[in-house]
Amino acid sequence: AELRTAGACVAASESEMLDAMKIAALRRIPAGRGVGVVTSSGGFGILALDAIERAGLEAPEPSLAPTPAQKADIKGGKFANPFDFSSSLAAGPRAAETALDWITAQPEVHAVISFNFYSAMRKDRQENLFRQLAKAAATKPVFVSGVAPADFEARMREQGVLFFEDPTRITRALACLLPAAAPHADAATAAPAQAHADSR
Repeated sequence: AELRTAGACVAASESEMLDAMKIAALRRIPAGRGVGVVTSSGGFGILALDAIERAGLEAPEPSLAPTPAQKADIKGGKFANPFDFSSSLAAGPRAAETALDWITAQPEVHAVISFNFYSAMRKDRQENLFRQLAKAAATKPVFVSGVAPADFEARMREQGVLFFEDPTRITRALACLLPAAAPHADAATAAPAQAHADSR
């Protein structure tokens, strides 16, 4: 408690500490506790919501309605958080990019978790989504989960987008870092927080 009061990140394990240090080192600490989820799998959306709740974070209801162009990209899809576009892929090739753009624009969302099977994508689709992830990461912390080739992960990291194997690792690290981020007006560009492993 004293460490948290002093602004330290108190991790529950060594792996959580390392994850938090990775996020802090790239200055990807969110400005608040609101997390948006974009997924090509309904099952991942449920897992992500559970991980967000367990970590004491929030999955806020989006307040900005989609534009007519966004609705045209995802016909029949439900614009919500989490945004599961898996049932809307037939609407067009830009479903993933449009979902990511819309959820990132929500003022209640301070960080975004994106899940996809990146390894299974055609090269052109992979490139389009890479550009959208980089665009989103320029405004808010974006974290990626799923299956991705090593070179794709490396390129994302260069753009400040970190890859984690599952959403629980992301949410635990964010929950650890957010007490230290609270005093900062712009947490995405704040100095890295100190991380301490709790050996209890």
